[in-house]
Formats: sequence, structure tokens, C-alpha cells
Amino acid sequence: MANRQHAASGPALHRFLAGYQFSLVVGAALVALGVPIALVALRRIRTPEPPAAGRPEPELQQV
Repeated sequence: MANRQHAASGPALHRFLAGYQFSLVVGAALVALGVPIALVALRRIRTPEPPAAGRPEPELQQV
């Protein structure tokens, strides 16, 4: 039988490495899912709204 089938019952180092490898796979899957979502979300360009008529723009004061 393969070592992967007995990873939970093997020596401490093997269990640690199996858990570490699993966490790397989960992390890679999250990144793989997040990249397309981020690209779609960032593709939308929002144009700033023009200032409303009658309201002056705020002035910056020197400190």
C-alpha cells in the first residue's frame, strides 16, 4: 500500500509533511480561484462623478 493511504497513522514527520502538502494544495486552489475573480472585479473602470452644480469643491487648507 502507498504511504499516502497511511499518512495519518505514520510517523510524526510523515504526518506533518502530509498535512503541509495538503495545506499547500488548498492554498494553491484558493489562489487559482481568486485570480479570475480579482481580474473581473478590477476590470470594471469607475469614472468619478462630476461635482454637483451649486456645491463648491472643498478647498485644501495649509497647515
